[in-house]
Amino acid sequence: MTDALRVSSAPTLREQVVVRLREAIARGHFLPGERLRERVLCELTGVSRTSLREALRELESEGLLTSVPNRGIMVSPIDPDLAYATFELRGVLEGLAVTLFVQRAGPADIQRLKDAFQVLKQAYESGDSASRLEGKNQFYGAILEAAGNPLLKPMLKSIHVRVSQLRAASLTQPSRLPESLEEFAALFEALVDRDLAAAQEACQRHVEKAAAAALSALARQQQLDAEAHSEQPLAE
Repeated sequence: MTDALRVSSAPTLREQVVVRLREAIARGHFLPGERLRERVLCELTGVSRTSLREALRELESEGLLTSVPNRGIMVSPIDPDLAYATFELRGVLEGLAVTLFVQRAGPADIQRLKDAFQVLKQAYESGDSASRLEGKNQFYGAILEAAGNPLLKPMLKSIHVRVSQLRAASLTQPSRLPESLEEFAALFEALVDRDLAAAQEACQRHVEKAAAAALSALARQQQLDAEAHSEQPLAE
């Protein structure tokens, strides 16, 4: 019976497309509000429309894509209310992950976190945004693996993609990158020390500062867009 339930197959084509498109959205390759054309995506991914549409439906169910009547699929826009709600939920979910890590992590989990933090630190020092995203994924992955809650990881995955969309703007602030790394370092040290109160405080502080930076950047971009729109000449 056990052997009959064993999963040995590789990820399906749909799952691979979902991962690739999710990463592209997180990295800002596809921007909020941008329309996605199936023909172009099929060419970029090399898959059939059937596989692509299955992947698009999954990303739509996660809220990352939106189906617009007569316009097709677009990357879901992020307004200030949605951005605030995203960080609000992120604080709760990451706080739970941190709590479970402190309660359940074993020696191997601590070592995995140490290795992940070194990758994250090197990624920040490299100045490469793609490396930073991968470093963050490894760091949070180590926390979630030790947390041991199977429902938490997929929920945070969608939240982190939305945060990554906003992060692209917030990290352009000169002071944000070193501040962000300092916040991760404080969280890392508290987790290694199994200091729950300090870990929760560091987690909350990081989320609050990230939210403030992202919301400020979003408001600034909306102001620039409004000014640019008002300066456009009227059609004769």
